Amino acid sequence: VALSHVRGGLLGAECRLGEAVAHVTLSFAVDTDPDALLSALQPSSLRLEQRLKDGADEMMRWLDTPAASRPACQPGACCWQPLGHEVDPLDVDAVLGRAAVRAWTVCEVKDPLKSPSASPDNWVSTAGPNGRRYWHNLSLGPAPWEELDGPGDELIVGDCSPQARDAKMPPATSQRKQETMAPAYQSLDEDKRLLEWAARLEIAVAGASCAQRGVAALFHESCHWRDLVLFTWDIRTFEGRPAVASALAATACAAGLQPGAFTLRSRSPKSAEQEEAEDPAAGRIRHGSRPVSGWLNVSTKTARGTARVHLHRGDDGADRCSVLFTSMSELKGFEEATGPRRPCGHATDKAASEAEHRCNRTAAAHEEPYVLIIGGSQSGLMLAARLKNLQVPTLVVDKLAKPGDSWRNRYNSLHLHDPIWVCHMPYLPFPSHFPVYLSKDRYADWLDTYRQVMDINFQGGTAVTHASYSASKEEWEVEVRRGGETSFVRPKHVVFATGSASMPSIPSFPGLESFQGPVLHSSQFAGCEADDPAWKGKRCVIVGSNTSAHDVAQDLCEHGAEVTMLQRSATCVLKTQRIREMCAGGGYSEEAEAGGMDVEQADLQDESMPYVLREAAFRGWVQGVKEQDAKYYQQLQEVGWQQDWGEDGTGPYMMFIRKFCGYYFDIGASQLLIDGRVSLQPRAEIAEVRPRTVVLTNGTELACDMLVLATGYKGMTDWLTKLISPETAKAVGPIWGLGSGLRGDPGPYDGELRNMWKPTAQPGLWFHGGNIKLSRFFSLHLALQLKARYEKLPVKEVPGGWISHRGAEGRLFWHHADLGPAPWETPGLFPATPFAAQQAEVVTL
Repeated sequence: VALSHVRGGLLGAECRLGEAVAHVTLSFAVDTDPDALLSALQPSSLRLEQRLKDGADEMMRWLDTPAASRPACQPGACCWQPLGHEVDPLDVDAVLGRAAVRAWTVCEVKDPLKSPSASPDNWVSTAGPNGRRYWHNLSLGPAPWEELDGPGDELIVGDCSPQARDAKMPPATSQRKQETMAPAYQSLDEDKRLLEWAARLEIAVAGASCAQRGVAALFHESCHWRDLVLFTWDIRTFEGRPAVASALAATACAAGLQPGAFTLRSRSPKSAEQEEAEDPAAGRIRHGSRPVSGWLNVSTKTARGTARVHLHRGDDGADRCSVLFTSMSELKGFEEATGPRRPCGHATDKAASEAEHRCNRTAAAHEEPYVLIIGGSQSGLMLAARLKNLQVPTLVVDKLAKPGDSWRNRYNSLHLHDPIWVCHMPYLPFPSHFPVYLSKDRYADWLDTYRQVMDINFQGGTAVTHASYSASKEEWEVEVRRGGETSFVRPKHVVFATGSASMPSIPSFPGLESFQGPVLHSSQFAGCEADDPAWKGKRCVIVGSNTSAHDVAQDLCEHGAEVTMLQRSATCVLKTQRIREMCAGGGYSEEAEAGGMDVEQADLQDESMPYVLREAAFRGWVQGVKEQDAKYYQQLQEVGWQQDWGEDGTGPYMMFIRKFCGYYFDIGASQLLIDGRVSLQPRAEIAEVRPRTVVLTNGTELACDMLVLATGYKGMTDWLTKLISPETAKAVGPIWGLGSGLRGDPGPYDGELRNMWKPTAQPGLWFHGGNIKLSRFFSLHLALQLKARYEKLPVKEVPGGWISHRGAEGRLFWHHADLGPAPWETPGLFPATPFAAQQAEVVTL
């Protein structure tokens, strides 16, 4: 109830209850360890139990007294009434008494509410069991009686029209108004459920000794929490109620989560039916109420972020969370210099040209950077742009002269296989007239332009030859060669952004040295020039069947060559139209952008679901693709094509996440296979290479004038071994993959992409990469972690040496390498031994 500022406690000795002048701004439903919470709000020498008993007895005696028998309020206690409600004068005593019972502590209000007459539509009321009417303004949040069960809980919405005042709000008018407001109130109810759940989480976290138990009560047994830096200073996914409660209670408390930390951001733009269909937990958790999904803003003592909450109401009527997603968006006091914080631009002390500013920046580039990024293509540039806006000294080095050269030097027919709406870069989206699929030369030019426009400190033609870390100095010494000269750079942090296609994987075949034709890796294939007759009739054998193999085969075939593709293992082929449809469903499309969905919100929405929960959705999606394109796959099968949907049937996206290979998005090459213009040798390997032929393991001998090895690339682990040391590579462990234990993704299980965009076992060493979308999204989280360290903010480092194992029943078991081999590595010990399994079941890290 909006009155004026507080002058004293509601139970103060200097004023009678009802004479207290207060803003009632917030009330807590304290349900777990409230002593610590109340002590933080208002220190008291009384125990909570005594305060509740004394106060409640007095309040209830006062409330039970009929209003007519109590002394009237003194003049001035209430000098106004809400417009349109003359029939039910505001009972100040009743309202303040009810608020006092619920709130107990009234804190100072710095920003008083406006007069209720300014927005009368916000007023709602209810009739209590004793006939009194209670009023509430929705600007204060949900009405208190909405939480109560009992008679008199009818919601009446105020109507300020002259007709309503003349009619003095008869019951029929109230009922009609309530019905017309039902759709709006339904959305208000969803917001209320989200905010109430968040408020209970805030109180539970403040519960000190029993915080973990209080947090656990807010989650389903089979819940998941994915955190991107906001609470854990890491990228982590926690599975199951015990793990979620333990981690969230500890990290949220350490992060300084306080009451009021969660505020409503916006409801999900999707319908409830879409949310239920896309929430994998909904199929396993059966409850009477439909799920609610919404976005919240989150504030901790050092950062701001975003949360997405999926709630399901149980049979007991309580909302519990099935999936929680939290993500850091900025550091308090160290926000990006963008938008309202953008620099002024003109000099205030002297007239300086932009050329002079660039000259000064060039001179500053010779100083030691805080961050050195190895690799200057799209991943390195996006991270560098983030760090520049965060004012972190950064240097990007690349062995090629220009950022776009890594794309410019590839084969001529190469295009991006993701639609343009997925491929925007931070701060600088593509122009609206760019094609849906960019050519490699146009994208290369865009990268060069991006470096210049974003004013990134880029040093091309610079090769890193070695790097070593000094633990005593907490810095790196990186040896680089440029123009035949060797120099050293000494940053505090080194980021590998070398990409997944920078070190070719070239197999060896018996007799390869005797081959009389050219042998090229696909990265060395420059492509065919238009109208070049040199390729006509040339017999080419391509080893491999993933993206590069298809692109090279299509280029050679369309220029007259006779092409044979060796499919060594099954590959997932998918029409680009299906990928485009999937991207559109995630918010990456022309229609989504026209509807106000920007790429940042689309990224958040796409990454808000843990990988383990996406598997079920992808299985269903794969089944739909199979049915929709049944004829297409039948035609491929007839020519011998070996289609792979993954061991668990999740399709190409999870292949990408687990092993970064194994798929091709069809832009025309598959039709060449179906038509017989490109020959296929399924399940075939090269047994021997002869001067003009290749012999396959199935006994077939193929005439060959040129051999193309589309055999993929080595990962960042190989770069780490080459540039630092094998010991460091072993300590860091696998880079990329989830540790699912499936083909190409060996364990131990992690649940997140291993060592990507987060602290590693080697201090000061980071890894950044992936496709354009992942590089764009996670460049922010990596930049924020580096900025926090640059400003010496208190950051909890993730301890190294921890490994995990998923047991037969789906539980995660943790072990530290310092304790010796993990129990599950010893045959017959784990998890067959019940005692060992029970001892390892719950570990608090």
